[in-house]
This record gives sequence, C-alpha cells and structure tokens, in this order.
Amino acid sequence: MEEFYCNICQRSIEALSLENHIKESDHTARKKKLEKQLEINDDEMPKSKRSVVDLWKKD
Repeated sequence: MEEFYCNICQRSIEALSLENHIKESDHTARKKKLEKQLEINDDEMPKSKRSVVDLWKKD
C-alpha cells in the first residue's frame, strides 16, 4: 500500500485515507495558517508562486 507524508500535519497517511485527511478541518486550518504566514513573510514573491506543499509520497 502506498504511504504519504503530510507536510502540513507532519504525519504519515495511508493512500486509502488520503482523500479524507485533506478535507479534515484540522488539516485545512493548519494549511490556511501556513499560507497566511507565507503572505506576511514574503511580500516580494508573487502570490501565484506562493504555495504550501501538502503531501510527499513515501518510497
């Protein structure tokens, strides 16, 4: 089974629960907070290039 690592929540997630995880209120709240920090800390970077990477596929 494929396994992913959520960069936002800093934990491993199995592929079966991946879709549910990215919809969880805790995950979305953390992501919004990180995106807000990026806006504050990096005004010179265009907004289109700012993003938070959610997931890494584990090998």
